[in-house]
Amino acid sequence: MSSFTRNVLMPLVLVGVFSSASNASQSFVNDLLVEVTNSLDGNLNLTIVCQNFRPGRFNIQPGKIQQWLYSGPISPVFPLNCNFRWPGASHYSNLYNPNLDSDCELCHWYIHQNGPCRKHVIGGKLQYRFSRWAS
Repeated sequence: MSSFTRNVLMPLVLVGVFSSASNASQSFVNDLLVEVTNSLDGNLNLTIVCQNFRPGRFNIQPGKIQQWLYSGPISPVFPLNCNFRWPGASHYSNLYNPNLDSDCELCHWYIHQNGPCRKHVIGGKLQYRFSRWAS
């Protein structure tokens, strides 16, 4: 093996292999619109804290909607994991999982006490996917 191959090409190949492996489970989305409707019973205010959105904290009155536009990396490690709080409760949920939500460019969530519910259209038919709280 020549010194050029050993000292230059092999390290570059290894860097490329390790970079590809570390990014294999991560993709990138452009302009994903996320909407959250406060559907809590009892006329309760909803506070949402999401690290991936700026600003990262929102207060939503009953029946109101909050929107975010997200562009960035997405992975199954729950990059859009948010905390949902109202008096007497605090829960976490993922607002976009590429394995479950790749069909939505507009992910509209309704937040209820027993869990979030996402509205989406499959084959021209409106459907709702109920989720449990992560905590």
